[in-house]
Amino acid sequence: MKFKIFLNNIKKRNIEDINYTNITKLVKNNKNIFIVGIVLLFLISIHSGLHRIVNSDFWPIDGDFQNYNVWRRLLAGQIPFKDFVIYLGFGHLILGSFFTFIFGNNFTASLFTSNFLTSIFSIIIIYEMSYLILRKKQSALIITIIICTINIIRPKVAMNILPQDFLVGLDAMYSPLNSARIIRSGVVPIIIAIINILSSFRFNTRIRKKIYFIWIASLSGIGILFSNDYGISSYLALSIVFLLILIKIYKKNILLILKFIIYYIFISFFAFFLALFILTKGNIISWFNYTLGVSNYQSWYYGISISDKALYISQMNFSPIFFFAIWFIFYNIYKMILLQKPLKIAQYKKENRFKMLNY
Repeated sequence: MKFKIFLNNIKKRNIEDINYTNITKLVKNNKNIFIVGIVLLFLISIHSGLHRIVNSDFWPIDGDFQNYNVWRRLLAGQIPFKDFVIYLGFGHLILGSFFTFIFGNNFTASLFTSNFLTSIFSIIIIYEMSYLILRKKQSALIITIIICTINIIRPKVAMNILPQDFLVGLDAMYSPLNSARIIRSGVVPIIIAIINILSSFRFNTRIRKKIYFIWIASLSGIGILFSNDYGISSYLALSIVFLLILIKIYKKNILLILKFIIYYIFISFFAFFLALFILTKGNIISWFNYTLGVSNYQSWYYGISISDKALYISQMNFSPIFFFAIWFIFYNIYKMILLQKPLKIAQYKKENRFKMLNY
C-alpha cells in the first residue's frame, strides 16, 4: 500500500514537471515570436528609408528641404530661436538631427531619416491603439504586421474594400510629405511608452509614488515643445485622461481632486518652461512670438485661408473612422468611471502596481 502511494506521488511530480516545462517553453516561444515580430517591423521601417533614397531627389518647395534645413543648422552648432526658427517643433528637430547624424550627416541621410522616423512612429501608433483595443500584445503585434504588410504589397482586393480615409492613412505611414505629420504626432506614443516602462516598476513607498506622479506631469508639460501644434493638443488630451483617473479614484473627494489638478498644472508648466529655457538657451520670448504666429505663415505658402479650415462641427468629415474613434473614446470613459465599482484603499493597493496618486 505504501509502495503504491509512493508511485502515485512520483507520477504526480512527473506530470507537474512536464506541465511546468511545457509552460516555460511556451512562454519562451511567445517571447521569441514577439521579438521576431518587432525585428520584422523594424526592417519594414528600414525598407521605407532605403526606398526613399534610391534616388536622392527632391522638389524645391516640399518638406524634404524643410526637414534638412533645421537639422543641418542644429548639427552645425546653431541655437534654435536665436540663429534659426523651427516650424515643426523640438521633437522633429532633435530626433531628426540625431538620426541624420548617425546615418551620415548629409541631405541623403536626412531623406532616409524622415521616412524612417515616419514609419517607426506609424508602427508605434498602430501597435499602441491595437493593444488598447485588444489588450493582448501578441494580437496587437499581428494586427500591426498585417497593416504594414498590406501597405507595402497594396493588394487590389484590399485597396478596393478599405475606406478612402484609411487609404490616406496608409499613404501617410511611410511618407513625411510637406509637414512630417506623423513625426510631429509622436509625442503621445513616446509618453505612453515611457509610462508603460515606469508602470513595470513597483512603487510601494510614498516617495516613489510621488516621483511617478512628477514624471507624468513633467512629461506632459515637456511634450508641448515636441510639436508646435500637436504638443498643445497632446497636453490637453493627457490632462483629460489624468482628470478621469482622478475622478475614478476620488469620486466624492472634490478637494483632493482639485489638489492634484493644481499640483499637476504647476509641475507640468514648470517642466515646460525649464525645458524651453534649456533648449533655446534663454530665447523663450522668441519661441512664443514665432509659435503663436506660425499658423498665419501658412496662408501665403500653402494657399490656405480661413474658408479652408473646419471651424464648426458641421464642417468636419464624418467618416466611419471618425465615428469609430468617438465610440472608442466614450466607451473607455464609461468603462473607466461608470462601469467599474470604486476600489477600496486596501484593495487598490493590492491590485495596482503603479499607484501614482494614492498617498
